[in-house]
Amino acid sequence: MPLFSKVFVPHFRTMPYQELLNAYSGIQVHLHQFGLEDISFDKVQQVIDTINQELKLNITDDPLTFLLKHDLVRDGAITNAAYLLFTKKEILFTTVELGLFQTSIIIKDTARSKCDILNQVDEVLNFVKKHINKEVIITEKQTDCGLLQSGRYYRKIR
Repeated sequence: MPLFSKVFVPHFRTMPYQELLNAYSGIQVHLHQFGLEDISFDKVQQVIDTINQELKLNITDDPLTFLLKHDLVRDGAITNAAYLLFTKKEILFTTVELGLFQTSIIIKDTARSKCDILNQVDEVLNFVKKHINKEVIITEKQTDCGLLQSGRYYRKIR
């Protein structure tokens, strides 16, 4: 006996679980395979350059070799991860909606991003930074955390 005896399907109709299995049992799912032409090798090169600079590594591989070494290309097709990380165009799969709410129903500012995931990290962080309007001022010594601070410290977050 299945956990659910009825399953909700489109058009607001319920269908017994076994009938649903019978109805969809012969359907084959065709997954879209992405090719090398769907990604930007410039973006792959930017990642290699960032890794070399930030992590002090010396990756000398070309972008295709880098993708192959890191298992982002299999059987001549790129993986979904490679597509989401290095896509050439805006895609629906990675859409991120950002919002700053003034109240529970009033949205003060919004943004939408549909680019590759690596660039979305920067876009999301920039949106958050744009709306941080606080300052932190430390004026006394702080010893409860094991840190000694002397004098006046001022840090503006923005």
